[in-house]
Amino acid sequence: WFKKAAEQNHPEAQYALGLLYLSGNVTDTEAIKWFKKAAEQNHTEAQYALGVLSREGIGVPQNVTEAIKWFKKAAKQNHPEAQYALGLLYRDGIGAPQSFTEAIKWFKKAAEQNHSEAQYELGLLYRDGIGVPQSNTKAIKWWKKAVEQNYYSDVQYELGVLYRDGMGVPQSVTEAIKWFKKAAEQNHPEAQYALGVLYRDGRGVPQSVTEALKWFRAAEQNHPEARYALGLLYRDGIGVPQSDTDALKWFKKAAKQPEAQYALGLLYRDGRGAPQSETKALKWFRAAEQNHPEAQKELAKGQKRSAKQNLSKKQSKLDVQKSCYKIFKDRKTNK
Repeated sequence: WFKKAAEQNHPEAQYALGLLYLSGNVTDTEAIKWFKKAAEQNHTEAQYALGVLSREGIGVPQNVTEAIKWFKKAAKQNHPEAQYALGLLYRDGIGAPQSFTEAIKWFKKAAEQNHSEAQYELGLLYRDGIGVPQSNTKAIKWWKKAVEQNYYSDVQYELGVLYRDGMGVPQSVTEAIKWFKKAAEQNHPEAQYALGVLYRDGRGVPQSVTEALKWFRAAEQNHPEARYALGLLYRDGIGVPQSDTDALKWFKKAAKQPEAQYALGLLYRDGRGAPQSETKALKWFRAAEQNHPEAQKELAKGQKRSAKQNLSKKQSKLDVQKSCYKIFKDRKTNK
């Protein structure tokens, strides 16, 4: 039936046939053919579908310029997904010169049709003042709309940050914790880490290292700062039995962080949690030096110690050589 109607130039049937070909075992070329027939009759879903296929290179050579052409046709007919897709391409300068003005225009059109991702992206641009005057108030406005559309964890985390820091709203750590918890319960690592810090420091909640540990552990798989925070707690024995071995383990997991690299250098320097090793200490101080002033100082000290040790070894070798020479000379004289 679809094919018969499609051949009679019925755009809805042509679009439906394109979907059937796309999801079946037939070549994507057939899907493209029917989508184009529908799109040329201003079928917005077909135009959007062609935009996606051109952008991803499915059934046709990848061509983001072509994708923009189809997205625009659909977007001008108020297709929110096409408007959002255009916003992303203009924001990132893909297939067209980067233009935050164009990005904001299309994000707004989609956001005003309750497109939650567009509302979130618009909030980010207002928060950072990119392409628009900076406004935390407008960022909050759009993020709250996104939350109402069930676009959850990223927005909840961002709202938590604004309430925690008092940006665009009266500062309220209690309100921040509410939003962080909503995001954290959906496994948002940044929110989990933020909660861990608040509980560890007793900000807006009674201090609880047990709660801090819970949230740091929840975040650690995707969050180097959480791993570093766990390392500090084990190193200092706060809320857990003191353990340099465990501290070393967590610092190693966080070793992309300059603070963790510096902490590893100190442990190896002092032989805590592992055998003392000047070589390993210097390796970690060197890794951290560009972003850590204390690591620079420790590196300089360590290099001096190494130079003295090398000099001492050379002196010892020279002393042994002198002793051997003296013994050999004395024996020769006695003969």
